Amino acid sequence: MTIQAKSVALSGGSSLLSQTFGSGDGGRMSIAAKSLSLKEASIIDSSTLGTGRGGDIVARVQQASLSGGATITSHTVSSDPDAGAGGTVTVQGLEGPGSKASSVVLSGENTGIVSDSASGVPGDLTVDAGTLTVTNGAVLAAGSSQSTGPAGKVTVTADSVVISANGQILSRSSAQDAGQVTITANALTLDNGSIEASTSSESGGRGGDVVLHGGTVSLTNGARIKSQSGSEAGRFSTGRAGDITITGESLTLANHAEITSSSLGTVADAGDAGTITIQSGTTVVLNNSSITTEAIEASGAQITITAPEMVRLTNSLIGTSVAGSDVDTTGGNITIDPQFVILQNSLIIAQAFAGSGGTVSITAGVFLADPNSVVDASSQLGLLGTVNNVGGQLTPLSQQFSSADALLFTQRCAADPSGQFSSFVVIGRDGVPQVPGALSPSPLSFLETLTSGSLGSQSPNLAATRLGLDSVRVDDSTRFYSACGS
Repeated sequence: MTIQAKSVALSGGSSLLSQTFGSGDGGRMSIAAKSLSLKEASIIDSSTLGTGRGGDIVARVQQASLSGGATITSHTVSSDPDAGAGGTVTVQGLEGPGSKASSVVLSGENTGIVSDSASGVPGDLTVDAGTLTVTNGAVLAAGSSQSTGPAGKVTVTADSVVISANGQILSRSSAQDAGQVTITANALTLDNGSIEASTSSESGGRGGDVVLHGGTVSLTNGARIKSQSGSEAGRFSTGRAGDITITGESLTLANHAEITSSSLGTVADAGDAGTITIQSGTTVVLNNSSITTEAIEASGAQITITAPEMVRLTNSLIGTSVAGSDVDTTGGNITIDPQFVILQNSLIIAQAFAGSGGTVSITAGVFLADPNSVVDASSQLGLLGTVNNVGGQLTPLSQQFSSADALLFTQRCAADPSGQFSSFVVIGRDGVPQVPGALSPSPLSFLETLTSGSLGSQSPNLAATRLGLDSVRVDDSTRFYSACGS
């Protein structure tokens, strides 16, 4: 199916469908239009009900808007173990691969671009846009809610991505591995929105990885980035949680935002939590927020934060924890490496219950923490972890005090007029009052010569001593002497 038009608009429950019922693959759906609008529960759908593969959906548009329960979907319906895979869904610019739609907006409950599967492998989702907005409960999701297969991947490339008001970008599996969520954007904003790659599988399903590349990354008002294996209802998972990697110019979390990777399996061979790696070009700032890894019965995972300028926590937490009774588990390690680390009523902890505590390593030029802040690596029953704070270390000063007079005396010849540099010569307090406002003393004392009976005679005196000379004549008292006596 191919549609080319200036604009394509579906409303009132309208639909465009591509379906396959047997072993043959479904047909490709291609839409090229400056404007694509779906609303009022309208749908563009590619599905497979047999063993054939579902057809791909490709929308080449300048603008795309979905609202009011409208969806673009690719899914498998058959419960046959040999059911075909779902088709992919791609939204891109008018010029095709490599080009970006100027804007893609998904808004409203039950609205979104979705890949789902009942049995086969769901297709991947790809969006290339100048601006992608997912808001008011809308989703961009690759899942396998009823499938025995893994979830699909979600890939977004945009100048700006905004996920707000319970909007979600996710890959989620109920049986096997979750897919990877990759977002590349100059600005990524989550305002009460979420990015998730999780599995609720009670088998060996692994949480998906979350990879974010961009400029500024901001999470506010309960926003969340999450990878998880297992669930509150299904604690028999043996899968490992996925890793979270964020690379950008700056990272800000505020007002109960969180970044977390957790393994909720309670069985003996449960998988570990995933790692969290943050590489900021400038700062990482948390305010009433958290960055955590968690494991119930497995080991914790590493949190690594690199920010050349500053890591600042206010009423916040960076932590790894292991809650189980397995003595062989260890709390995850935490490594922080900025110029400044500032903690205000905050925690940096690597803790375990029965196993060993983790290691907290902080390398910073300046480490500042108020009395209400805690840096801790401990275990309630097992071995304590370690805290390595090498931030702000100073080389101990020598206990031998140097005499300023001695240092200057060795360089007194610098006062020679032929020198090409300035100098400072110690000659005592001549002419300087002992106390501010008091009378000034005589610059030079000639008591010895005054009492000798001859003003022209030479004798050792205080002036000579101060100038490093054998003697000073009285008639020389108004002349300049260098400290060299040459």
